[in-house]
Parts: sequence; C-alpha cells; structure tokens
Amino acid sequence: MDKSSSTFCMYPFSHINVKLPDVSVAQCFRQPNLIHNVESFEVAFNDTIFKDIRKSALLGKKHPACNQCWEHEASGAISYRVKSLSDITEITEKEEQVILDTYNKETGTLDFTKVPFIELRVNRQ
Repeated sequence: MDKSSSTFCMYPFSHINVKLPDVSVAQCFRQPNLIHNVESFEVAFNDTIFKDIRKSALLGKKHPACNQCWEHEASGAISYRVKSLSDITEITEKEEQVILDTYNKETGTLDFTKVPFIELRVNRQ
C-alpha cells in the first residue's frame, strides 16, 4: 500500500466511528453518517460504501464521502487524512501491518477483529 499517495488515509482501515443514539456509522467523524441503524459493526465495517472508500484510497481516487478532507487540503489546511498518516501514534508499525495484511484487495474487506479503534460519539440534541 502506498501511504505516500495523495488519497491514502489510514482511517478506513483502522477506525469505525459510531454515532449514538441512532447507531449510525462512518469511518471517520468528519464523514456524514454513512450507514444508519447498524445491527453489527462487523457487517457495517465491510459494507459496500466502506469497501468503496478503502478501494478509492488505494487507487488514487478521491471518494465523495471524504469531501471534508479534500476541501481542507485544497484550502491549504492539514486534513484528518494527512493527520492519519502521521499522528496515529497509538498504532505501532507492527499493528498497522497486521491491519493492512488482512485487507482483501479483491473484495475490499478487512478482518474487523483487527480494527484498533471504535470511536463513540453521542448526539446530545
């Protein structure tokens, strides 16, 4: 995997962002809710939209679900995509390699049991 690519982001490979109370999920908190009323995080993590985002990141394509990062980068700001490449100090290189090694390039799926971050956000409206 080419982490120097202008579209690679570690979040689609290492995170799932869960928004409560409606249990909607995204791969990063900057994304809109991509899947609603999730019954299984494992199924959600390998849903078509999540797989498409991972494939786009690897193929050098800017996925529309990641528009906030693309807009930040276009304005000269440091996006969360860029931060994902340098600031995720909680993931060791060995752990990162385990995650990336479970990635199936043909299907776009990952072994959910290797996902190190499940982020919970509570909507207090």
